[in-house]
Amino acid sequence: LLYRLRHWVYGNFDLRGLSGGLRLRKLLFHWLTHSTHCKNPFLAGLSSSRRIGASANFTAMTNAANSHPSIVARVVVAGREWSLWRPPSAEDLIDEQAYARDERLPYWAELWPSGHVLAEELALLDIGGSRVLELGCGLGLPSLVAASRGADVTATDWYPEALDHVCRNAEEAGLKIQTLPMDWFNPSEEIFERAPFDLIIGADVLYEDRNGEALLPLLPRLLAPSGKAIITDPRRPNARTLLKPLPERGWSVTTKDIGHRTRKDESGPIVHVHQLTPPAA
Repeated sequence: LLYRLRHWVYGNFDLRGLSGGLRLRKLLFHWLTHSTHCKNPFLAGLSSSRRIGASANFTAMTNAANSHPSIVARVVVAGREWSLWRPPSAEDLIDEQAYARDERLPYWAELWPSGHVLAEELALLDIGGSRVLELGCGLGLPSLVAASRGADVTATDWYPEALDHVCRNAEEAGLKIQTLPMDWFNPSEEIFERAPFDLIIGADVLYEDRNGEALLPLLPRLLAPSGKAIITDPRRPNARTLLKPLPERGWSVTTKDIGHRTRKDESGPIVHVHQLTPPAA
């Protein structure tokens, strides 16, 4: 019931226009990032979905190259352990001025289940030599896995701080990843100069309608005609803003369900894996 209520609230209320909207968003942000103790009523029913069961072990450390403390999250993907530098508290990074300017919240600083599921999917793909673009990379776990598979990866995010963490995480792993700040609503020419990409990936990037609205015209400009996009999301209702119009424009959209055993978010343990293929040339 708790998960259903949270899923319904997040998908049906636009908190931006309410008095005290930032306080409400902070409360919701806290809710989303502190859900480790919830029992999941849906897990027992996952008979046909593949389950992912890695856990994250967090070790407190100090980042000498940064004035803010960091911790290392150790995450297992396809049998390999990854060490991800991340802020100790995403909630502490909320900036009221940044929120007032463009409703920006530091979702990048959390390791979300959809990112782990996407990383597991990439670990199964033969993408050596492919040009890969990650949208909203956050801490960069999918980008790291793609680079370890031999892909030429460009990781992008709205937050420069996220890209700093991706660079450090790639260095720690002995991998090379290119990074680029990216505003989907006002993308720079540099991202189009790097296009087209063979594979575009994104984890839990469709949490607001405006995100899908921005990606709808952007994907065709960035993806190679023979390429594909893989987007993972925890069943967010807002995902329909992108997924519903694509078939009308000739795209193929297929979806499969993956069960996830680690920390649950407001939508429960099921993560959708959407594969988007552009119209045939």
